[in-house]
Amino acid sequence: MVGAVTTAYTQSVTSDVLRARILIQGVIQYNRGTNDVIHPVQISSSDLVNLALGRVLGTAVPRNQILAFGASPDTNNAKIFVYDSDTASNLATIGQIETIEEVEQTGIRDHNTEQMAELVIPGAGSVSNGITGGDLLLDGKSVLDTNRAVLGFSARIIGVLDTMFVGTFTNYYETNTVTIATNINMTIVTNNAIGVVTNICPNCITNIPVLVRDGDLSTSGKKIGALVE
Repeated sequence: MVGAVTTAYTQSVTSDVLRARILIQGVIQYNRGTNDVIHPVQISSSDLVNLALGRVLGTAVPRNQILAFGASPDTNNAKIFVYDSDTASNLATIGQIETIEEVEQTGIRDHNTEQMAELVIPGAGSVSNGITGGDLLLDGKSVLDTNRAVLGFSARIIGVLDTMFVGTFTNYYETNTVTIATNINMTIVTNNAIGVVTNICPNCITNIPVLVRDGDLSTSGKKIGALVE
């Protein structure tokens, strides 16, 4: 007797896509001469998009590449990702939201949830520019419609975000610094050194963990598309 042949099917999930904005305030450590220095940094939405796609910080982001928040009703697939509005596709997942605990309000007029969750970083980008991991927690709040679709999401984020850049090590006489990129908020420069700049290691790959003191994530406007995965 020939056994029955079964076929496995993978069910696709459709997520509503909302435009997202993120601003991360954090600190890094770098060596300045013989002293280690705690230096404040700031990471914007465009910085995250560029890193997730393996581009140098400061690169102009095409209009169709949007930092987005996606979620599907009654599923655990909420995430932050780079959305291609031209092809309705996911170019790179920045973080997957995995709920630790959630509370819910289901009144007649308001349907809201608040959750404590891990923001799991799968890693994205290239070997020279990217997001390599991290250990992040978020306190997220969702506004839902009667079908439990997300109308809006906001969160505070803390933890560690592991990043990788192409940097240039330089020497200002006895003061060492690393310049990560120019003309953007994450640039690290030394202004009080006087002397001829000597490149010690141009275009070196630099692993830099960012201690996220405060991250602000929010969505804006109505649904901008759908994502089927």
